[in-house]
Amino acid sequence: MNKFKVFSLLIVFIGLISCKSDSNKDEPIDPTKANIIGSVNLYDSGVNPVDNSGMKVVVDGTSPEISAMTDSEGKYQLTDVPFGEYDLSYNKEGYGIYKLKAFEHKTDGSSSIIQHSPSLGQKSDTKVIEVETHISNTDVVIEANTNPEGNGSNEIYVRFFYSTSNNVSNTNYEYVEEKVFGYKINPLEHILSTDKLSEFGFTSGETVYIRIYGDSFWSNEYKEGEKMVYPNINIVTADAVSFEVP
Repeated sequence: MNKFKVFSLLIVFIGLISCKSDSNKDEPIDPTKANIIGSVNLYDSGVNPVDNSGMKVVVDGTSPEISAMTDSEGKYQLTDVPFGEYDLSYNKEGYGIYKLKAFEHKTDGSSSIIQHSPSLGQKSDTKVIEVETHISNTDVVIEANTNPEGNGSNEIYVRFFYSTSNNVSNTNYEYVEEKVFGYKINPLEHILSTDKLSEFGFTSGETVYIRIYGDSFWSNEYKEGEKMVYPNINIVTADAVSFEVP
């Protein structure tokens, strides 16, 4: 093969490589990451809005950590998050940590927008200091004293946990009332009918233990496994007391 033919073949080969390279440049590249955008609304332990800035939002499990701070409008942007399913943690001094569980982040390259803007409250400073129970006809009456006391100008919030075990607590319970109850009196009074206790899963003659905790109106609750977590609860509280279901 003469030098001219070798040179010609070399030119053709280089041209083919160049064409292939140029064609690769035209092929779309699937995105692998994008931003996550969301917002929060911040409150004190009651219903009063406070400054929305300074809450840290973290994409759990990322290394290096991917996080962002909320601005004065409560908005945040997590930048260049690889696609996947994530838990997000929301934390600010004075607030119980809230978690958004199993957020699915997968887009066409545009930002994922978290549609739900959670209302998050500060931790409760309400301490339950004494609890008593008694039976009135077929109702169970629960009374509790708190510090600070509830009154006309200061509504306090509490949450009730129930179990057939005397070790009932905010993490060890058989039933928790989903609603946080607000009171403007002291002692507060909570009445349970036998029908209501039956709805809770307790039967007549059964001994039930109850424990009450101070909580916030916005309690930052989320589900972990089969149980709810209440991050704003004040763990300083009175011992559990019991009653027999009428």
